[in-house]
Amino acid sequence: MAALERVWVCDTITGQRLNVIPATDFTWARCFNEGSSGSATIPVNDSMVKKLDLRSLIAERTNTLVYEVGPVVVAAGVIDGTSYDKDAGTLRVDHSDIWSILDDRMAVQHGVPNIMTTTLSYGPLSLGTIAKRLVQEAISPGGWYDLPIVFPADVAGTSTRSFYGYTMELVTDSLKNIMESDGGPDIDFAPRWGSSGNLEWVMRAAPNLSTSNSWEYNLDAPKTRALKVSATSDTSRFANNAYAVGEGSEKKTLVRSNPSLDHSRPAAENVTPHKGVTNLGVLGELAVEASRALSAPTRQYAMTVLKSDSLNIAGMGLGDTINVRSDADPWLPAGLSSHRLIKFSGSLGPEVKLEFQPTGA
Repeated sequence: MAALERVWVCDTITGQRLNVIPATDFTWARCFNEGSSGSATIPVNDSMVKKLDLRSLIAERTNTLVYEVGPVVVAAGVIDGTSYDKDAGTLRVDHSDIWSILDDRMAVQHGVPNIMTTTLSYGPLSLGTIAKRLVQEAISPGGWYDLPIVFPADVAGTSTRSFYGYTMELVTDSLKNIMESDGGPDIDFAPRWGSSGNLEWVMRAAPNLSTSNSWEYNLDAPKTRALKVSATSDTSRFANNAYAVGEGSEKKTLVRSNPSLDHSRPAAENVTPHKGVTNLGVLGELAVEASRALSAPTRQYAMTVLKSDSLNIAGMGLGDTINVRSDADPWLPAGLSSHRLIKFSGSLGPEVKLEFQPTGA
């Protein structure tokens, strides 16, 4: 393990730092709008490990693993489970980020006798702020529901949303409906050390989340800093006539569609159910965004960079700008192209993988 890399164990509910774990590997990923997972490898017979109360530290869901480079948190994951190999003397610890906790919480009003009769109504606000309110409600009972999340300030807007207790919809499904609406936000929970020194997750929610950071790569340079460069396009989810289906049954089912104006590709229809949506206007927003997102091939790029390079992995964040110059390549965009970092991942090894999409994608 590099000198500046450490794996901590923290309390999931409070974020309190508990101890450093001597890990021989730690795979991790950070990405927009969905959870990521990885694993740590712990040599149980290591002299430093034997000094720890390993059974107490590696407690499923109770504790969280945190990958630190220098003084900065790069990634964190709640402990999901373990796999022990006695002959090899290794304990593999699987982890996933805070989305996994939200995936087990419902978008309902807590603390009432009958959640089935309740409604959470938000707005008029920005969609990002409505997403924030949902997460705040998910941790509002405190105690064993608490999570060390730092929330952004409210942003004004014209959107309204209602969430009905009788649907018993998961928070992550409700967030997905918000993100998939026309003008919907990207959502990120970025782990960091708070002012108290404990782990906290900073929620960001806004359309096309970006940062002021930019990274430059010249693929035509004799010794380019970008390795294993790849480009993919995909139409597996292509649709130029998108339908958003809401609440109801048979003839009374609510539905809105948004056919693309571009008829250069053969017609392809997509139907997406949205449990509990009773507002035709909201369904219309969902159909518009689905048409925008699906009516053209998805184009994505990836490259590997070295931690020993000038890249400062501790300063990298989702939404960073990746500028790529390529004049000689027969397939990649010619000249200087600008992209947005949507995922980065790695381990305790020397490489970090960057995945990015053209700006505006």
